[in-house]
Amino acid sequence: MCNSIRLAELTIKKKYILLNKKEDKDKKQPTEIDGSLLEGGGQIIRNAVAYSTILKIPIRIKNIRGKRKPPGLRKQHVVGVLAAGQLCDAEIEGAFVGSEVLTYTPKDAVIKSDEIIHIEIGSAGACSLVVQTILPILLFAKTTTTNKEVKVSISGGTNVSFSPPVDYLQHVLFPCLQHNLRISAAITIEKRSFGNSKDGKILLVVKSLDGIGISGINLIKQRCPINSQICYVYGCGTPEIAEKVRNFFTKIFFEVDETSMKVQNNLKSGALGVLLIGRDVDEQVVAVGSGLSTWNTKKFKESKVVEKMMSEACSAYSEMASNEEIIVDQHLQDQLVIFMALGSNTSTYKTGNLTLHTITAIEMAKTFTEVEVIY
Repeated sequence: MCNSIRLAELTIKKKYILLNKKEDKDKKQPTEIDGSLLEGGGQIIRNAVAYSTILKIPIRIKNIRGKRKPPGLRKQHVVGVLAAGQLCDAEIEGAFVGSEVLTYTPKDAVIKSDEIIHIEIGSAGACSLVVQTILPILLFAKTTTTNKEVKVSISGGTNVSFSPPVDYLQHVLFPCLQHNLRISAAITIEKRSFGNSKDGKILLVVKSLDGIGISGINLIKQRCPINSQICYVYGCGTPEIAEKVRNFFTKIFFEVDETSMKVQNNLKSGALGVLLIGRDVDEQVVAVGSGLSTWNTKKFKESKVVEKMMSEACSAYSEMASNEEIIVDQHLQDQLVIFMALGSNTSTYKTGNLTLHTITAIEMAKTFTEVEVIY
C-alpha cells in the first residue's frame, strides 16, 4: 500500500548571507557542524563544504556520517572535499577514509586555466555526488577562462545504487537550473560503470556566474499536461531482457531510448537502469521516475529483479504524473535547496512529502545563511 501524499510548499525567503556580516566575516573559530544531524550521511559534507567555500566560512564537521555503517568519510567524500579544496586552496585536516572529524578553511575560489580539471575517485563512488559538491563552487568561483567555462573530468561510478544516476543530473537537474536560474551546466557521459566498477567517466562543463549571482526559483504554478514520455535505458542485459523492457514501456506509451544499453548473451551478472521523464509542450520536465537493478545469476533471476525495478520506477512516475500540483520530484527537492539559499530573491516550489534529505538540506541552509524557511 502506498503512503498518502501530503503536498508541501517550500519557501526560502530573501535574506542576508553570513559572509556580509562583519562579526562573522572576522570570526576565526570554524562553524561547528554535527555530521550525524537528521539524514546523517554524505549530504551534510557536500553541502557544508560547498557553502564554506562559496562564503569563505571555515568549518569543522564532527560525527561524520554518524548514521551510516561504517561511519566516517568514504573514498568519494574524501575526493569531493579535496577537489573543492583544490579550487580554493583550502587548509584541510582529517580528509582521509574513515575520518569522523574534518576541518576545512577555504580561501578565494579562483580558476585561471583553461585546462581540464581531473578528479579520480579511485573507487565505484558516485560521480554525481562529487558534482553535487563542486557545482555550486564552480558557479560562484572567480574565473578568467575562455567564455568563463570550467571543464572537469570525473572518473568513478556513473550509475550507482543509492545515488542519483548522472542521467538524472543530465536530464532533470541541469535543465531545471537552466530554465529557472539561467545556470549553464552540462554533462557528457564518456563511459558508464555499474556496481563495483570504477571505470566510469564523465565530463562536466560549467559556466561561471562571473559575479552576477542567481535570483530565485518560482515553481508553484500548476504544471502543464504531459505532452511526451521517454524512457532512457542504460546498462547491460540479455536480448530477452532488452525486449521485455522495450515492450513494457512501449505498451504504456513511452518512447524508449536504448542507445546506452548493451545487449549481451549469457550474462552472469549485470546492471540495468531506467529514467522515465514526462515533458510538457515546452519540453520542461513535469514527471520523473527512475530505478536501477543489479544482479548475479547465482542469487537472482535477472527477469525478476528487472521487473521489480521497472515497477518501482513506474510507481514513482505515476505518483507525480497523476498530481499536477507536484512540480518538483522527491529527488530534486533537496538538490535545489542550496541554489535557493544562495539566490538573491525569495524561492518557492511545490512538491510532495518532504524527504529527510530535503529537511537536512534546509538545516544546512539555515546554518550558513540567514534564511526564513516555510513549509
